[in-house]
Amino acid sequence: MDEKVLKQLKTTCPFPLLIYKTSVKYNEVRKASGIAYILLDLIQKESDSSDKISDVLLKFGIPANLHYIFGQEIANLMSTDILSSHFDPSYFATPTYFKQITIGDVELTPKGKKMFQDGAIPTGAEKVKVKDIYYSPVTRKFDVESKVPYMSLGSSFLGDDFMDHVDVDISGMEDYINANGTKIGLKAEERVVSFECEEPQKMHTRKEEGMTIIIRPSGAEFKFDTTDENAFFNKYYTSKLMTEGLLAKNKYKFVDEKKDIVEVPTVSINELTNITNVYIPDDAQKQASRPCKFFFSKNRLGVKGVETSMKLDVEDSTALLNDLNSNAEFALLDKSSLKYYSPLNVAMPCEQLGDTFEMQLLVERTADEDVLKQILLKLYDIYHDETFNAEIGKAILFIVESLKDSNYFEKYSANQLSKYNSVDEQIDLLLKMNSSFKTSADWNEYFKAVGTDLVTNSIKEIRLDNMIYKNTVLTPLKNELKIGTQDYVKIFAEPVLSEDQDLVYQALETAGFETNQILGVVNVVETYMDKILNDESISADTSLADKFRTVSINLWNLNDMLGIESYSEYTLKEDFNVDEFFNTYSTLKTAIKSIEKHSKFAQDKYNNLNKYLEIYEPIHELLAIEREASSHPDKITKKYIDDYISKGRFKNAICELSVKLQYDLRELLKADDKTEAFELINMAEQEKLIDSKQCSSLHKLRKIRNGFQHPEKEQIQYTKADIEEWRDIVFEIGGSKWVNKYKLITST
Repeated sequence: MDEKVLKQLKTTCPFPLLIYKTSVKYNEVRKASGIAYILLDLIQKESDSSDKISDVLLKFGIPANLHYIFGQEIANLMSTDILSSHFDPSYFATPTYFKQITIGDVELTPKGKKMFQDGAIPTGAEKVKVKDIYYSPVTRKFDVESKVPYMSLGSSFLGDDFMDHVDVDISGMEDYINANGTKIGLKAEERVVSFECEEPQKMHTRKEEGMTIIIRPSGAEFKFDTTDENAFFNKYYTSKLMTEGLLAKNKYKFVDEKKDIVEVPTVSINELTNITNVYIPDDAQKQASRPCKFFFSKNRLGVKGVETSMKLDVEDSTALLNDLNSNAEFALLDKSSLKYYSPLNVAMPCEQLGDTFEMQLLVERTADEDVLKQILLKLYDIYHDETFNAEIGKAILFIVESLKDSNYFEKYSANQLSKYNSVDEQIDLLLKMNSSFKTSADWNEYFKAVGTDLVTNSIKEIRLDNMIYKNTVLTPLKNELKIGTQDYVKIFAEPVLSEDQDLVYQALETAGFETNQILGVVNVVETYMDKILNDESISADTSLADKFRTVSINLWNLNDMLGIESYSEYTLKEDFNVDEFFNTYSTLKTAIKSIEKHSKFAQDKYNNLNKYLEIYEPIHELLAIEREASSHPDKITKKYIDDYISKGRFKNAICELSVKLQYDLRELLKADDKTEAFELINMAEQEKLIDSKQCSSLHKLRKIRNGFQHPEKEQIQYTKADIEEWRDIVFEIGGSKWVNKYKLITST
């Protein structure tokens, strides 16, 4: 079975590169001239010919006096190893000897054949070309360029001394130069004579993510992309060198906020038990930023938890972390898990290099259930005596839910409440805690019990002079406990119910309770109604008392006006101010309407009050009809009266006939407004406007109308026929013939 890999990462690793500044000496070549070309072509084609060279030249039309030129060219070609002959080159430059030499005495060398074929021949001059030759000790290959960027070897963790222990074999450089003349700037025909190298520049190359580090419980392994790299690494690199090399990179070492190195303990890889993950130092902030409810940190690495997480100070965090592991630097706590992280320098065998490799790693572990519970309990102990605020509330709720033990609600809140002697301060604190804990069903049960006790204890302190304050304190708790409004008012008022009712009512009203709520426990309505019916003053200074006082004043103003002492026994006055009656009656009706909604608190007395209204209403009705009629008596027509009769509205017909009668008689008799109806009718009889029978009938009309105003008296009976008779008389009086007749008589 393959061994578990704890961590695998890719990074760069420097490899050496040597740059040799090389001076290459070579023979210069030129294109073959006309003479040289002719000779080389002739010699190549006629290599077995016994013809003399001079004879062949004569055949080509070249005169003998120019043959020395060709002989000299052959000598030059021999000196550059293009041609060879058993004759000395000097013979070719001497005309006497040149005439005797045949074509077969001269031949092309292998070099000459190739160069003639390429169309070039040496000039005989030696030149020097300077070129940088790149040599990789890893691949043992040469090149005239580097395919990857390079920097000085000293700038890498290898250091300039690294090459002191590396075997460098550049014996193949000559073959490389000879085989790659064109790469170093030579023409294809030019040949290297020799070369010289200066001391090489020591450089290094690095391939991005070219090295893989594999960490297993048994140790570390380094892998590369090629066998050459693997072989070179295994031969010349050490774990100490690689340890230093990684520490040279910021991402592989632990630093604080100021980027200063943080010393971390060294442990053997064998000690890394129960780990859940391994990270490089550069990953510390990333891991710290994972979502969690609580973040603990010793604050050496400068890592920060997410803003939404709750945090402890360094002292408390350190204590909790040390309980987990003395090397733990920070931890992330959620309801179901606790992950903690230790920055370590891990020593591990490296069989590949035959030594021990060290690397700084961030080791992640997950606490088991028992450890998690112990940490939660210690976390609770930290908060137990802390004065409550919203942040602490979040912490306590988290702890309780994580422990799945609601007893810690009671334990914490009881301790906090005990710090306050004032029950109202306890209420305030309980409400604050409830805002944080109310999502928990277990808390709600506890809250109801404690809250109810606090309500009871606070209410015991209620007085008339502190009701506003007490209601302000208790109302939020009452709402949270879902105490019914009426039940609340009842228990709230209980301590003062023995006090004067008016004062109790006033205090409750001032405290902000609604009228009907107050009346449910302090029934002042019955008292006020008694005072109204008995014509006694209402002295209480409340908005409700004002309403009842208005009713009482206007009720007894009407009674005085009408001569009423009691709704059961009375005799109505007839000489009262009608306008005043209307005003007072209207005000009374409005006032009664304002208190009608409280009738359930004194229904019998409201019924008695209504008995007074039963007296006023017919009077008001009568006067209203007559007032309306009096405003336009001239518009009261027979048809108008007939409509009333046909609709059965006999009272309206009688009242309006009375108004018209008095109006017409005052006009006819020139009487003033103070003349009563009784007098007007009698005057009409005296003036012969009506006869005695009509006079008697109209007096009956008058008496019946007056009876409407006195419902307490026995009423005179009448019929429809009576009304029709009165109609006819009234309109006969008001007729134009009577008016004209009367005017005629009086004018004469």
